[in-house]
Amino acid sequence: MRMKRTRDIVEQYVKNAKVKQKKYYDMKARAARVQVGDKVLVKILAHTEGKHKLVDKFVEEVFTVKVQVNDHIPVHRVRSESGKEKTLHRNHLRLLVTQDEAEEFRDNQKTTSGNNIPEEVAEEVVE
Repeated sequence: MRMKRTRDIVEQYVKNAKVKQKKYYDMKARAARVQVGDKVLVKILAHTEGKHKLVDKFVEEVFTVKVQVNDHIPVHRVRSESGKEKTLHRNHLRLLVTQDEAEEFRDNQKTTSGNNIPEEVAEEVVE
């Protein structure tokens, strides 16, 4: 009887901890959306020889997303510049961002303060 009650208490604590951890993870998790036409790198799924601690993690060739196989799951068909086609899950793709796109993103981040009000407006409010 005492063991069952103890187990029930522990299960309740574990359940509460899972809910709390999921809440914090969901608040911080940000996945890059891959869309048709985006340039991506493909992860090397199988290393063929020896230790691979320092080996490249992505194929050197750039792939283009051609189609999302199913709207409900993040599986995409990609084609390389040489014509190779693969069907891969989103976890095996890395969105390729050009230097111009990265600078534009940083510029957009700088123009907003933490509460998403443009800095010019925020400064006017403070003054």
